[in-house]
Amino acid sequence: MVLYESALLGLFGGIIGVTLGADWRPTAGSQTPAIRGLLQPDLGLPLLGLSVVIALVVGIVSGLYPAWRSSRLMPSACPASWIKSRAKHDCSREFIL
Repeated sequence: MVLYESALLGLFGGIIGVTLGADWRPTAGSQTPAIRGLLQPDLGLPLLGLSVVIALVVGIVSGLYPAWRSSRLMPSACPASWIKSRAKHDCSREFIL
């Protein structure tokens, strides 16, 4: 579930980034006349797709460690220990061995 959420965040971030980049491209040349003839933006479909795939892969890779950590937690340890102590309890130290 943690890995799925991080993959979705990477996917949506990539889509939003590609959309903003494609919208910014036409105005970049008009706002900066010094570089008008020097930069030729290439926003072909393969490049846009590759950008979204890279963002998705980065999202998955960045979610691997939190997913691994949460998979080692005992689901019943945190609520039970919190109810007994009636105080905040750090359940991140109770791992399944």
